[in-house]
Amino acid sequence: MLNIGQSVIVNMPIALPSAREQAAVIDFLDRETAKIDALIAEQQRLIGLLQEKRQAVISHAVTKGLNPDAPVKDSGVEWLGEVPEHWEVFPIWMLFFLGRGRVISNEDIAASPGDFPVYSSQTERDGEMGRIGTYDFEGDYLTWTTDGANAGSVYQRAGRFNCTNVCGTLRLKSANKMILAYALHSLRIATAAFVRMDINPKLMNNVMASIKIPAPPIDEQLRIASRIDERTDGFEPLTSSIARQLSLLKERRAALISAAVTGQIDVRGLAPEASAA
Repeated sequence: MLNIGQSVIVNMPIALPSAREQAAVIDFLDRETAKIDALIAEQQRLIGLLQEKRQAVISHAVTKGLNPDAPVKDSGVEWLGEVPEHWEVFPIWMLFFLGRGRVISNEDIAASPGDFPVYSSQTERDGEMGRIGTYDFEGDYLTWTTDGANAGSVYQRAGRFNCTNVCGTLRLKSANKMILAYALHSLRIATAAFVRMDINPKLMNNVMASIKIPAPPIDEQLRIASRIDERTDGFEPLTSSIARQLSLLKERRAALISAAVTGQIDVRGLAPEASAA
């Protein structure tokens, strides 16, 4: 675990300009970082709007279907509301075999490098923590994060892979009632209502097993999943582009602060108009 002790901090040398120059640095950074912070806030707002729009597209498709004129009925499920009359609703335990990963540490990955991904609770890199030389699961699965800040995050997995102990696994019992692509979208909408929010958020196997999701006829599930892909394909590259801009802005902010406090930029007598230029 990375750390820095008190003894290191108290003996760490720092640059100490005059009080007047310190004030000039502070004024300069307050001015310039405020501009960057405003741009960062705007990019974050755009990402939030894109995510909301994508979520709305998916939610409507998996809960209401593609025919706005279809007769509806009460699903009896609070998060779901009314669904088309010909749809069924099933708890997860009736549709999937539930499993769990095992403890796999960074040391285990370093000691046994290989080709098979290890999925953990993180969301970066599609949840991949690293790769090792063995695998615990093979085939088509859904996985979800059981513990931590990302509890309830759901992914589709295929091939040979591993999961850590903070991941649950779902394997279809029958392809006659559900397809993974549709279940993935349904669960991504549903799980938020079932995560236990405390010091360490949780969505454990017993709770996942009880979650009820809609089950349209298989051909309709295929059409819904296809329509979702068509309507959300543009969201991911646009979100990624904005995220890259956001990362560059944060790097620029950090570099500006570093340059100012280490004297690489001489801010003495630098007027607001000059710094803005």
